[in-house]
Amino acid sequence: MPVQQIIHKILDKVRIYDDVDGRPVNRWTNPDILPVLPKNRTFTTKAYVSYWISGAVCASFWSMGSSAIANGLTAGQAIGAMLVGGVISAIIAWLCGRPGIKYHLGFPMMSRVTFGMFGSYFIVVLKCFTNFLYCGIQTYWGGLAVHVILAAVFPSFHRMKNTLPASANITTADLTGTIIYICFFVPLLLIKPYKLHKFFMFSFFGVITTILGMFIWAMAANRGAGDLVAPAKKLSTGDRAFVFIQAICTVCGSFTGSSIRHSDWSRYAKTPKSPLLGIWFAGPLALTLTAMFGVFVTSAARAMYGQILWQPLSLLLYIQKTSYTPGVRAGTFFAGLGWFLSQLAVNISLNSVAAGMDLTSVLPTYLSAKRGGLLLAFVGSVCCPWNFVNSPGTFVTVLSSFGLFVSPLIGIYMADFWVVRGCNWRVPDLYIGDNRSVYWYTGGWHWRGFVGWLGIIWMSLPGFVTTVRGTKIALAWTRIFQITFFVGKYHYLLHQTT
Repeated sequence: MPVQQIIHKILDKVRIYDDVDGRPVNRWTNPDILPVLPKNRTFTTKAYVSYWISGAVCASFWSMGSSAIANGLTAGQAIGAMLVGGVISAIIAWLCGRPGIKYHLGFPMMSRVTFGMFGSYFIVVLKCFTNFLYCGIQTYWGGLAVHVILAAVFPSFHRMKNTLPASANITTADLTGTIIYICFFVPLLLIKPYKLHKFFMFSFFGVITTILGMFIWAMAANRGAGDLVAPAKKLSTGDRAFVFIQAICTVCGSFTGSSIRHSDWSRYAKTPKSPLLGIWFAGPLALTLTAMFGVFVTSAARAMYGQILWQPLSLLLYIQKTSYTPGVRAGTFFAGLGWFLSQLAVNISLNSVAAGMDLTSVLPTYLSAKRGGLLLAFVGSVCCPWNFVNSPGTFVTVLSSFGLFVSPLIGIYMADFWVVRGCNWRVPDLYIGDNRSVYWYTGGWHWRGFVGWLGIIWMSLPGFVTTVRGTKIALAWTRIFQITFFVGKYHYLLHQTT
């Protein structure tokens, strides 16, 4: 049989065909990127509250307040920055999530409207690139949670010797935990997105119990919060104000993934009002409380153990190492279980499922939300994500600075939907791949959108390049890069509204 025929047979086998509802699959269309059917709009107010809390109560935001203190802020200023960042993220989620509520369409369709039918490919791939790597990092942290759980249950696992070389940047116990985490994570990707609201509600109770439990334990064991991890640096009033703004940018940058593509989830809203409580109240409050509890627990742990352990899973492992009593085993087991649920929820809501939906728009005849999520999980796992955490280098610096390319999209999307188009789309044209579509622009590319994007990111590039190289440049360029989120978001938005 000729090779060409074999390839055609394989492609026919993996090709996606019309679904049971008779919705077509072709070069531009797929059930996962068409408007959500009424029967699949299952997310209620409770579901969105659970979604936002499960995503906000995570290891990243737990340690973010303490990181701001290390940069020179007081505890009150750090928590205030977290609150302001949470509110700004809520505003972005509402403005970028509105297309999902009105048209029941997601982030890829926002990209087609703004950047053209072909131009949307570049934007979707750009946005999903970091998701591949962050999915792996969250998977590794989920593996640490499994390590805590198994070490609490099995003394032999707690005493397990490391058989891997130091160059592996991971221990045998952590690798075992990561593999087990993947075994739980992957089956969840097989669930349809509109059915995941039950899982978010389940994880909601787990993560809330965990942060409250760790907070109560720390306050009781240390008889207070200690010195609240006093500022590590003495700053002038001006420098402190800038660090405050920088801390807000850090929060917003970390939440950009869920905020800018919130239409991927708001499209499943049962009613237009269903997402409101989650966006405006649950998300900002949960984020702020998580950072606040993180500061309190880190401060108390420092007083008790003499070390600053910002990462909650590292703290739990350290507690097991210093005191392996029955009480400690029980406490760390339940805490580890809560963080395990948190890592599952975060990886599903912010990385795998949402990115899987978006990747579907690139190859709708061969990819679905399920296949895209599985692809993301596979790449994120095989890239050995523990290297990014335990042996950071230039690549990690580039990755952490990637927000300078994404943050301008927020202002562009908001201005395009709310100002330029007045919240109106021609939905049928989103699935026509020729000049009959108003979104075809010039050969499928909206060059004005890309000019606007390039016109914003150039201001942050000098600071980005010097950060990667480790060299110095004029302070103004460095400052612009450090608050690139605000520079990118508001520059284009102000330009379009004035």
